[in-house]
Amino acid sequence: MLATCSTDGSCLLWDTTSGVKIACLKHPSGSGLRICRFSQNSATLVTAGDDDVVVLWDVATKTLLRIFQGHEAMVTACSFTPDSTFLVSGSMNGDLRVWDARFGHSKCLVLVKEAHDLGVAGSDFSLCHGMQGSTDVDFPFGTFLLATCGFDNNVKLWAVATSCPKLSVSIKAVLKGHESNVMCVAISNKGHLVASGSGDKMVIIWSTGSYENLYKIDYHSRYVTCCSFSSDDSLLVTGSGGSGNECALAVWRLDHGDDFIDFHGIFVQEAKSANIGSVLENPLNKQLSNWATEDVCIWLKQEGLNDYINSFRGNKIDGNGLMHLTEDMLKKHLNVAALGDRTKILYCIENLKISTRQRDPANSLPDEFFCPVTREIMQDPVIAADGFTYERQAITAWLESGKTSSPMTNENLHHTILTQNRCLKALIQSHLQND
Repeated sequence: MLATCSTDGSCLLWDTTSGVKIACLKHPSGSGLRICRFSQNSATLVTAGDDDVVVLWDVATKTLLRIFQGHEAMVTACSFTPDSTFLVSGSMNGDLRVWDARFGHSKCLVLVKEAHDLGVAGSDFSLCHGMQGSTDVDFPFGTFLLATCGFDNNVKLWAVATSCPKLSVSIKAVLKGHESNVMCVAISNKGHLVASGSGDKMVIIWSTGSYENLYKIDYHSRYVTCCSFSSDDSLLVTGSGGSGNECALAVWRLDHGDDFIDFHGIFVQEAKSANIGSVLENPLNKQLSNWATEDVCIWLKQEGLNDYINSFRGNKIDGNGLMHLTEDMLKKHLNVAALGDRTKILYCIENLKISTRQRDPANSLPDEFFCPVTREIMQDPVIAADGFTYERQAITAWLESGKTSSPMTNENLHHTILTQNRCLKALIQSHLQND
């Protein structure tokens, strides 16, 4: 079974074999939904969103079990503990709350204020830490590892202790490395890795043991909104947002040692989806100078030069290196022995330099040109009472939903007057026209 939710207020349940819609679940308020998630035992489903509440559903009967109330802002993250006993939710207010997902009461058991002071964006539990047979002294049986991310640009790791005498949530590490809002987080099924995606268009792989930044994936040309590991941790899927053909999914193969520390050899495969604008972001949409080594490998494959992918990857040839390749370098250092292949590569590089000059103009725009709510280029930028500039439609929808706080700071807005940012609008239009 698959669950999907939408800001139209519906959570749809689907039969993954037939593709048939099984049920449509809605909150009593009818408000938009931001998150839906099954418990590990698949017996219950949680939904949450714009009405500030968390709703627990019985999957078998498709009926509402309980409503958890207490959040004072949009709920954007929910995760069940691996034993399906407890539920953790996070909101745009920045707080985390722990609820009893098994028994009948709806009281908040633990409140962590300002877990992410600008708002929680996502969360995920490790399926290994704290389970029966755990040998980790920091995560004995009943103490689970939780990862959260937020609008403070950070990923945080928490110990959620559920055993007697007292349930508690304590911080274990703050992972810093992103330069913008961290929009998604996922823990590998073996519990060794954490993946996070951000508005800075980067995906970072972290170690849950050393808390180190193991690897950065600089591939997506738009903000990264989702990430997930395969059940055997051999693959990582990342998705980037945008409009139309700017949406993309990328599937990465994780080539690592048994200790998960030697993280290298990422390979991109096509990821097809009926609801995604394009199957996979093409390197040609980037400036050649911004290409990573894997972009070069994708380009070689597109040009029918598969025989040389390993050689280019082994020598870490990125976009800048590709631009400066000579026939002598191809022969001596990259083992391109055939004269015909060397000629073809150099000819393709020259064509590549020309074709990539016509890049997506949005990629060269300053971050200030994007609405902080939708992360889209603003068409009608307006200034709100908090001093931030938003797309008029986005901030209007925010206010009309009954919100009286700033989407960026969570502070109360002193008024709801929106002032057109004519200067910024002119700059955006000028930049687009010049490109």
